[in-house]
Amino acid sequence: MLSNDNVSEIVRRANADRNEYDRRQAQLDAKKRAQELQFQKAIAIRKQREIEERKNREHKKRESYRSIIASRGIKELIHFTNISNVETIVKYGILPRNILEKKLPAALINDINRYDNFRNAACLSVSFPNYKMFYKYQVEDSDARWAVLSLSPDLLADFNIKYFYFFKENAAKNDSSRCSFNEMFGNSSGCDPENPQAEILAFGVIPSKYIRKIYVRTSEDKVFLERKIGGRVNIELNTRYFKYRTGDYV
Repeated sequence: MLSNDNVSEIVRRANADRNEYDRRQAQLDAKKRAQELQFQKAIAIRKQREIEERKNREHKKRESYRSIIASRGIKELIHFTNISNVETIVKYGILPRNILEKKLPAALINDINRYDNFRNAACLSVSFPNYKMFYKYQVEDSDARWAVLSLSPDLLADFNIKYFYFFKENAAKNDSSRCSFNEMFGNSSGCDPENPQAEILAFGVIPSKYIRKIYVRTSEDKVFLERKIGGRVNIELNTRYFKYRTGDYV
């Protein structure tokens, strides 16, 4: 039979062993927490570095757009729309289809089918409308009234517009593929792309501040828009933008 001293010694050793185990476990837990914290910190640093690298790449890309705009003498980007949409465009900007259908369901849409599948982007042309498509719309609905928006090319450097896709031809063509901004001009050395259907897709809302001028085909349309939007944007009677492109490459 164990004496009281033996029992006390056993209890003392058991407590000592438990305390030593707890101490070592606490050290292991602390080490594990420190490692986890270090790991999370490394991930955060890596993510921040990746963000900064993306920002730098995007900044360089936007600056390259500025350089191309200057070297080619690009004065305007073009977007055509039904004249009834101009008032809301001046108010809200050019909205991609997915936003337009939610915010302004009554807006008249050019391309109902949108075969390029980019419903979150707005279509732009460089220097002159995609007259092959524009002419088709004018023929299909001879009663429709149109407006051609002249936009500052500076919008290509606006970081509020998430990104841009460039195409040498209509993006809806099955064999159409993305290219760089400079490549979309093909063999043209000036401000007009070689293919009149070359286009830019802008992913994001294009603020109305980039609308420099609105071209209309008739004096009646000019009066109509002046009454709708007042003096907020210069409206110019100019039938050239409603025809084929002079000196076309294609």
